[in-house]
Amino acid sequence: MPTKEVKYATLRAVGKIYRNGAMNKAVLADFRNATSIDKLRSQDSLEAILSSLEEEDLSVTGNPSKGEKAAFGALHLYAIAQQRQIASALTLTKKEHDTSLFAVLGKLRYVSDELRISLDRVLKPVLTRPNYEMAVRELSHALKIAKQHVQNMNIDFAQLAGDLYYMQYSLQSARKVQLLWAQKYYRPYNVVTSKENKENAK
Repeated sequence: MPTKEVKYATLRAVGKIYRNGAMNKAVLADFRNATSIDKLRSQDSLEAILSSLEEEDLSVTGNPSKGEKAAFGALHLYAIAQQRQIASALTLTKKEHDTSLFAVLGKLRYVSDELRISLDRVLKPVLTRPNYEMAVRELSHALKIAKQHVQNMNIDFAQLAGDLYYMQYSLQSARKVQLLWAQKYYRPYNVVTSKENKENAK
């Protein structure tokens, strides 16, 4: 399953959950509380994710495929970002406006020293240890920290699904994804845009 396809699958799944603002709150809570796809408790949750994936990426063994894990990870994080938010937390990245998760978190680093220290501590293992499960777990912590400072999250979770999919292939691909995330998180433009984040922070 190409990276592009898991992005589209994630977009389809979010559409089924968000429903143009008539959110399925039970499904959102299920994705938010589950730590892996096999921990989902709702039939609607399983339908939302599995019916959105391409047939060739659906596992037939009972063990989740790379695509299933990537889509779940992105939807788990989306559900955290969407909590107590009316507008959709998913916003696709445009050339002039990078809404990838690490660009968003990188800009928040400059809101305050306290926030920078908290985010850096949580994200250190994500950027140094190539492990999918650990990455999703720690990114959920980072998003919860960010939610305390930003009223409305706008993140490209489709792109994140692609990253989570690619990082599962090999150590080399995982390292490449980590470098991409680090480049977005630490890049200097975040200093320039920090004023906007301070104005939007609670």
